Amino acid sequence: MVDPGEMRERARRVYRRRRGDWVRELMAGELGSDGLPATRIGYADADADGKTPTTYAMSLNPPTGRDALRDIAGVGEWVSRWETYAGPGEVTWKERRWQSLGTQRIPVGIRLDGIEAIARAARCWDEWRLLASRAHDLVGLATGQWDGRRVEPIGGRPADDLPKAAKRLVSAIAETSERDWGMTLMVLRWLDEHRGLSCYIRELPIRGIDTKWVEGHGKLVLGLAHGLLGLDALPFKEPPGLIRVRALGAGVLPEGFEDASLTATELSVLAIRPCRAIVCENLISMLTMPAMAGTLALFGSGYGVGSRLAVPWLDEVELYYWGDLDTHGFRILDGFRKHHPKAVSVLMDERTLEECEDLWVAEPSPYTGVLPRLTSAEAEVFDFLRKQHPAPRLEQERIPYHQVRAAFDAIASDHSIYASPR
Repeated sequence: MVDPGEMRERARRVYRRRRGDWVRELMAGELGSDGLPATRIGYADADADGKTPTTYAMSLNPPTGRDALRDIAGVGEWVSRWETYAGPGEVTWKERRWQSLGTQRIPVGIRLDGIEAIARAARCWDEWRLLASRAHDLVGLATGQWDGRRVEPIGGRPADDLPKAAKRLVSAIAETSERDWGMTLMVLRWLDEHRGLSCYIRELPIRGIDTKWVEGHGKLVLGLAHGLLGLDALPFKEPPGLIRVRALGAGVLPEGFEDASLTATELSVLAIRPCRAIVCENLISMLTMPAMAGTLALFGSGYGVGSRLAVPWLDEVELYYWGDLDTHGFRILDGFRKHHPKAVSVLMDERTLEECEDLWVAEPSPYTGVLPRLTSAEAEVFDFLRKQHPAPRLEQERIPYHQVRAAFDAIASDHSIYASPR
């Protein structure tokens, strides 16, 4: 038996499932797209013919005569709750003739007609009114009517792109505070008025907008900007990424510099070129690498190292990569080789793994995918690691320092002992 409380929960699930489509259809109607009339749809009468249903009929799973005999008091209380129900919807009552109990009038179903009835039954009416109001705000931006002022319309986009974006973002739209929603609209207007301009968020002349605000609301702003303006990314500058480098020998950095942080562009245009570069994923390991003539060490800093180190001359010198000896270390190596295919791994081999077995720790979430850019020897070690339970992990800093020195001494004197990738 479905009582009014359970009915409200079911109505709430229906509302949550349909509200995105209702917002999309409401906006499409106002924009005159999707075959709907170009008139504003009212809050309480937004039934779009042939679109997402705005009627919800629900059976109340009425009791049988046998159910009533087993629990006369419970069935009586259930009927009473529906007799005193004063919420939205039309309750259907029917007479049932039950042996031993005679003819009884019981509720068998309820029908909620229209968005308002469903939203009120779900106790989401205030939210729906907010969504409808905000949908109207977005339509105003798209058509040139916003905040009571006439502005130039934002054009050039398919009419259904913005409604579709609003559907995808319906939860964020509903949950955004009034203040933040107002700022969202101002940012969208600013983006339209300054197309092609790239600046730092700090430079936006909008009161209350700062980097943290955009970081916290970026998904909503970008999603709406995509539907409204066709933007695939917000045109705000990011602080330039810095690459930590260390000279392991003389003459590979300008005189007086041994340890520096440079942008990829600055590193690319250095007049001095090392004969060898070693990318290291652990900062302390990089800072304690032994001296090597003509060699520059670079801090890798995890995933994305290949794209961060967009330095063309790296492919013109001997290039080595040293990462943790675990599945994710090999995954980072594989990604690095996408940009720098000639990179040779160091201390990521079977011998190093075996000699340091007592120093292994467990890798909490090993990577088990395919890594096509590993050498055959590397692939064997990777396969071994990912098939163990738990997967072993040998971190760079746990490798005894004398082994590290021996490996890099070998590179400095006869680096051919390290095989090139396939």
